[in-house]
Amino acid sequence: MMHRGWHCGVAYCWGVFLALSGCSSYYGRVQTARSAFCEGDLQRAADQLQGIRCRQSGAKELLLADQAMVALLQGEPRRAEDMLRRVRDGWEHLDQSAVGENVARLFSDDRARAYAGEDYEKVMVRCFLALSNLMQDGSDVVPYCLQAVNKQEQIVRDGIRGSETNPKIAYPRVAISAYLHGVVQESGHRNFDDAERAYAAVVAWNPQFVAGRSDLLRATSGQHSAAGNGVVYVIAMTDPGPQKKESIAPVTSDALALASVFLRVAGDSNVPGLSAPVKIPDVVVAPDVVSGIEVTVDGHPVGVTETVTDINALAQQQAAATMPHTLARAVVRRVTKKSVVYAAKDHLGISPVVGLAMDAGSFAWEATESADVRCWNLLPGRLQVLRVELPQGRHTLLLQPLLVHGFGVAEQCDLMVEDGRNSYVLACFPGPKMSGKILLSENARP
Repeated sequence: MMHRGWHCGVAYCWGVFLALSGCSSYYGRVQTARSAFCEGDLQRAADQLQGIRCRQSGAKELLLADQAMVALLQGEPRRAEDMLRRVRDGWEHLDQSAVGENVARLFSDDRARAYAGEDYEKVMVRCFLALSNLMQDGSDVVPYCLQAVNKQEQIVRDGIRGSETNPKIAYPRVAISAYLHGVVQESGHRNFDDAERAYAAVVAWNPQFVAGRSDLLRATSGQHSAAGNGVVYVIAMTDPGPQKKESIAPVTSDALALASVFLRVAGDSNVPGLSAPVKIPDVVVAPDVVSGIEVTVDGHPVGVTETVTDINALAQQQAAATMPHTLARAVVRRVTKKSVVYAAKDHLGISPVVGLAMDAGSFAWEATESADVRCWNLLPGRLQVLRVELPQGRHTLLLQPLLVHGFGVAEQCDLMVEDGRNSYVLACFPGPKMSGKILLSENARP
């Protein structure tokens, strides 16, 4: 395979290098947008995301995902939902297309592949579709939640292409999808069995979510709320979400064994001895800033939001589960590049002097490799919720961020509560200040 494609590999590498070199401004502007977003300056974040251009495959979907978060928090949930649908569909298409690009990818680095989202991002895009729809009439929340549950089951079932083992069996499940499913089913006052099953999944997937047990008990009893009361769900997006950075990792024996399997699948020989470390992406998260959001109704404290899904932990756990395979892919790329050069030397019958020059070029080729640090930059670190039962009528809510050290800037809104119905409140606190607006579902707006 390598003798046949060495010249294609060299040409492909140069093409990828030129494409990647044109994207440095993309990463700089995205990081500036993230900083502004976390500081509560949503308009500056939006301005930075405007006009970004990059030739990398998958950059369009990543940019749309970040812009969708901005649109949502600017009070445009319908536009955010439309963007997120395009992200979901684009990632699905790129995921299928990636099956045919694996060989080409080996000639460069992981940044050359079509970015179809990390596994947690593929699930979260469906969860945020549900949240965006919830801030409208909520008519499609249940289908989106089912999509999220089905997607995570598919991811676990499919495992890793070309691998004899499936590390994704260890993936934790995303409880927010089952939680929203249960909330909406319960609000219909008829589908308590569906709500009960959804809450049972929440309790199983996130036992630390204390409110889940109360939700399950309430669904079992079949009573949504007392007569004359409605329910307010405060949903908070807290702390910055996961990021990636490039790290240097030693090559382990497990990685070499997996790399050998990948190369055999591609029709190549076993892996030669390698000892030099390789570049890999490492998931990093910022220290917690916001521990929760204290909710006050009409001047009376009613509770603090609780984490139902920790996106930061989810990203770290998934990265840890697949780390041997990440290392193995880096080893395969290193072996492939060396094989391309060796095959070229054998094929052309070149002189020792030219051979030394080609070896030097091989080292330079390997040096251009970088880890793929692309990610959904404006995801929050955690999704938190608080359920409050209130009398029907108009109420004033105060949202006070409780920081690990002190208090943040409180925000206030008025909302309507209807007898026997749910009202939804969504706010984002990536730090001491809120980013964007407090969003209310359609029926909650005064």
